[in-house]
Amino acid sequence: MAARTAYSRRSRRKQPNYSLRVKRWIGMVVVIVILMFIVFNRHGMLHLYRLRAEQEHLEAEIAILQERAAELRREVASLQSDMSYIERLAREKYRMVKRGEKVFRVIQSSPEPGRDEGEPAPR
Repeated sequence: MAARTAYSRRSRRKQPNYSLRVKRWIGMVVVIVILMFIVFNRHGMLHLYRLRAEQEHLEAEIAILQERAAELRREVASLQSDMSYIERLAREKYRMVKRGEKVFRVIQSSPEPGRDEGEPAPR
């Protein structure tokens, strides 16, 4: 009888425990489902990553717009106080001249045949 019990103990060890395997598989499936839910749901990690990328993009755009606003404030201040800046702007942008000044216009001649309009004329 001692031999029989030893044999049955060995066979018990070698026999697969199906209920344990089923529990492990169910546990793995539950863990996978939970991980998928954490990553892919509406408020999951993937959505969080996209929101952070959008936030970085918007912060960069805000920085650019703040710099542009500062430039415009400086220009407004110059327009309100700096007469030389106003004069330069009027001359360059609006082609204005003072009374008594003469304006010379440079007229380009028509280009030679075979030469593009953008090329300078030979000297």
